Amino acid sequence: MSGSIAAYGEGFNFTTAYSAVSTTTPEFPGAPLAVGTRVAGTAGAQWVFVLAGGTVAAGDVVLITTNSSWTAQSMTSALAKGKLGQMVGVAGAAATVGQFFWMQIAGYNASVAATTAQAAWTVLSSTTTAGRIGAASAGNSAKVTGLVLVATAASNVAAAILTNPAVGTDD
Repeated sequence: MSGSIAAYGEGFNFTTAYSAVSTTTPEFPGAPLAVGTRVAGTAGAQWVFVLAGGTVAAGDVVLITTNSSWTAQSMTSALAKGKLGQMVGVAGAAATVGQFFWMQIAGYNASVAATTAQAAWTVLSSTTTAGRIGAASAGNSAKVTGLVLVATAASNVAAAILTNPAVGTDD
């Protein structure tokens, strides 16, 4: 998967989902950017422009499920198992099927979906709850590398550091 990196400050809004009503009429143009475009944000953050393959909530941990179209879905154990190395990120906005949104892949994020009471600085895994990261479930989940909670999760949210997260080995 490749993508260009644009400089910060070009007016990108990482908390907005974009709809492409029609890709054939000028009144309703397609996506404002090519999927796979990477943008550098503040404080070392990096974002990738992706297509929603399902309903996604802001802060959900998402998984690229179709590489050729940069389609992302809220990660579940069913989607993650067996996908060693597949790109993971955090959704910047809520989106529905067919909308485009920004997925964060590097930097600090204050609101990542995580199981309540999930401890900071521990190995994380996929869960059966769409978009939520948590503890391993032997035989039922996949590890996630490059995503570390920096605070214990409360109310299904935690602060985290992302360093190009990806699916790891199955638990």
